[in-house]
Amino acid sequence: MALVHLIYCSAIQDFVTIPDLYRVLQQSIKNNGQRGITGIVMYHDGSVLQILEGEEESVSALYEKICNDRRHHRIQTIIKEQIDHRNFTQWSMGFINLSSRELSQLIADFGEIPPEDPVFDSLDEGKAKQFLAAFHQ
Repeated sequence: MALVHLIYCSAIQDFVTIPDLYRVLQQSIKNNGQRGITGIVMYHDGSVLQILEGEEESVSALYEKICNDRRHHRIQTIIKEQIDHRNFTQWSMGFINLSSRELSQLIADFGEIPPEDPVFDSLDEGKAKQFLAAFHQ
């Protein structure tokens, strides 16, 4: 079975709170460990950018579940492709709650990300990979 990564962005519904996100994260860490999925979630003010890594069947099944989750809307697949190795082996699911200052710095570093809602909508494949690589280091 092929190893893949899938990068997507979405907006979180207004009724979802930060404590809700942390509860989902704890459950995801447990479930992803059992499914062999690794990755990271970046969150800022209702916008999500996530990378999922693992066997294609597992990643696709999880992504389908995410797409059907009523907490998400405006889901956009940025890239799904085969990879030679994982970039986030240390995390069954890492989480970064970006402050406005941190996000402003990232936008300044990448220069082409317009500050719109959801903020990650404008990332193309190349920018998404660069953006996520900044957190891998």
